[in-house]
Amino acid sequence: MKKINFIFGVHNHQPVGNFDFVFEMAMKKSYLPFLEVFEKFKNLKVAIHNSGSLLEWIEKNSPEYMDRVKKLVTAGRAEIISGGFYEPIFPLIPDKDRHGQIKMMNGYINRKFGCNPGGGWLTERVWEPYLAKTFAEAGLKYTIVDDTHFKSSGLKEKEMLGYFVTEEEGFRLNVFPINAKMRYFVPFRQPEESIDYLRSLATEEGNNLVVLADDGEKFGVWPETYEWVYGQKWLERFFTELEKNHEWINVTTFSEYMTAHKPISRMYIPTTSYDEMLEWCMPADTISEYDDFVGYLKDHNMYESASRFVKGGYFKNFLNKYPESNSMQKKMAYVSSKVNKICGVDASEREPLRLLYSGQCNCAYWHGVFGGLYLNHLRFANYTNLNKAERLADEIKYKGNPWLEHEIIDIDKDGNNEILINSNYYNVYLSPSKGGHIFELDYKSRDFNLLDTLSRRKEAYHTDLFKAREEDNGKHRSIHEIARQFDANIKKDLIYDSYRRLSLIDHFLGNDTFLEEFRRNKYTEGGDFIEKEYASSLEVTEDRIAVKLERTAEVFFAKFNVVKTVTVKKNNPVIDIEYKITNLSGSQLDTRFGVEFNFGMLGGDSPDRFYYSPGRDLKDTRMISVGEEKGVKIFGIIDKWLKVDINLESEEEFDFWRFPIETVSQAIGRLEKVYQSSATLLSWKLSFKPKESKVIKIKKKVLDVR
Repeated sequence: MKKINFIFGVHNHQPVGNFDFVFEMAMKKSYLPFLEVFEKFKNLKVAIHNSGSLLEWIEKNSPEYMDRVKKLVTAGRAEIISGGFYEPIFPLIPDKDRHGQIKMMNGYINRKFGCNPGGGWLTERVWEPYLAKTFAEAGLKYTIVDDTHFKSSGLKEKEMLGYFVTEEEGFRLNVFPINAKMRYFVPFRQPEESIDYLRSLATEEGNNLVVLADDGEKFGVWPETYEWVYGQKWLERFFTELEKNHEWINVTTFSEYMTAHKPISRMYIPTTSYDEMLEWCMPADTISEYDDFVGYLKDHNMYESASRFVKGGYFKNFLNKYPESNSMQKKMAYVSSKVNKICGVDASEREPLRLLYSGQCNCAYWHGVFGGLYLNHLRFANYTNLNKAERLADEIKYKGNPWLEHEIIDIDKDGNNEILINSNYYNVYLSPSKGGHIFELDYKSRDFNLLDTLSRRKEAYHTDLFKAREEDNGKHRSIHEIARQFDANIKKDLIYDSYRRLSLIDHFLGNDTFLEEFRRNKYTEGGDFIEKEYASSLEVTEDRIAVKLERTAEVFFAKFNVVKTVTVKKNNPVIDIEYKITNLSGSQLDTRFGVEFNFGMLGGDSPDRFYYSPGRDLKDTRMISVGEEKGVKIFGIIDKWLKVDINLESEEEFDFWRFPIETVSQAIGRLEKVYQSSATLLSWKLSFKPKESKVIKIKKKVLDVR
């Protein structure tokens, strides 16, 4: 009789910072129902990986799940897979943190489930060759990747029916390929199709192995799956088929298979991930070209044979595609270096390390079929944890006393230095090479990055808005195949920014520029100050740091000099900003000079966060409001959820424009509009005589409110 081995694994994950109701929904619709069905089939085995962020929630809110999994482990029916505790993309985090995250997960599994894990889950299957050494040094014997990884090495489907061994500097690691066809069959095709496929790969020797290890959320959480998997009993029927055919399908685990079978061969796997990820990480226009090429191959029945020669991009280029992701990742690496220097055995010194690890949760660093980077609450969670880790490390370093320090380093690794000011009140990060912007402003009392923003940019899937709707053919499809649903009115919200939405952005506008033109990025900029380089110098004393930024360029064909000085004082909530603008030409010029500030306030329509201006009755105070106020001296934002009051004032009356930055992004099966931040412009209509200078002073402060 021909036989085959089959490993069935599930990977369950909810990101740090996700809403509690999402955890609860996933538990009720996927994680618990899956176990309830699986427990009935006493002859089957399963491999389970739960991320640490999910396990922490389960412990507090659904401990019965932990008990049931432990019983399966004790009965020899479940193998627990380790990994990075807070589900990091390993190539994005420092080497020391890779080891620390795996050690944390190994210890947790041993304490809670009474076993020592043999293998580690590779987050999003983002592989780089040095990870073989990382996993092996952590005591792990295997990991699991897609068959894409092996196809990139030149192998064909029937050459991957087992596992391989790779090595780095002599450290060995076994690597199992996930079967792509099974990943798309389960649970979207009838169970019999999977059984027929397994039968086609069975042999008399019975050594072949097929691995399916994929997201547990596809069993109930993904669109249309709950009714199909449980209501129409797909999962029960699938397990029934496996048990019915147990004489020739050996359902096993990774560790059991390694004990009974040797690796197929040694194999060196190139840097890669699964097919969809390699597409998502490319620029939007390149994705469209890539899709056209793949479509051509499929139309000509060439893709199946040629797919191993077709490769998309490289995961780390998400950091180029989304500079906001790069800023967060470089912040994380910077905080890691600070935290690891002070980390010790005392509980007070371990907490910064745990917060650092939680700030490495992968989901907010990239964007694919899920919201990811576009979900502001996930970015908020990462930044909050990173900022708190850094603050605690600094409090240990300075023994609780106030501090004020600065560094001049290339934190974003673009070849240009940035200026980082760190006090017990704020982090103020400035980029002289990019418009002299403030690109991060952290309020330490709340560990809150006010500049956790995201610009509006083109995505390849925006073309869906202009295609005819796909008819529902009744088939059950994976999230990669589902036609995205959207509100037809969302087309009008497609606005693309030409620069990052940060703060201290200098604009020279025509006096006839209107708010709506500015909001939609359809206006004319009179100068080139927005993202061009400013010369920088510092004045540093024990109690204050002043950064002077200067640029000379043409404004509407007249040469102008702009000097802006940002002063941060020790143990003081006020940031002083002074502009000196000089007309160097021999001609008079009338212009509207504006300074743009952006604020990432999480909830655009939430009643507990709002604009205010003393003595004025604003018609709409919401963070998503669009409005203009003339002759203002003070405006602010109060967030009662974060309990902060953000305040800007100037001695010179200004016009105050405000509008939301809302992106159009994809989530599972749909396109949606997401509030990212609120843009504000303080502007002055100025008339410059030849050689005349004007000075504008702004005070910015953030305070706690009850």
